[in-house]
Amino acid sequence: MGFGTSVLLDAHGPGSFCAPQSVAVYREIRLFEISRAALFQQPTILASNRWLLFDQTSRIASSTVLEEAFDLFLKLVMLHQRFVSVRCNVQLKSN
Repeated sequence: MGFGTSVLLDAHGPGSFCAPQSVAVYREIRLFEISRAALFQQPTILASNRWLLFDQTSRIASSTVLEEAFDLFLKLVMLHQRFVSVRCNVQLKSN
């Protein structure tokens, strides 16, 4: 099941956010998507290689402290998802 921000990002793809105004919109949507994934402990499309690459290449200037914080927040969400996946696999093997 998709959620608003992930469906929007997936439907448009990274190529739709290349114009400077679109990058600004992407940055706002990105914050909502990362927050949604963390709040509901669900995976995010932003963890896919194409979105990680786009995020790094879409930076107009050097990263701000706020952007670095969002990057860290996304990495924490991704780490949590991997932990949950490994824990589930271990529990399945032990049963």
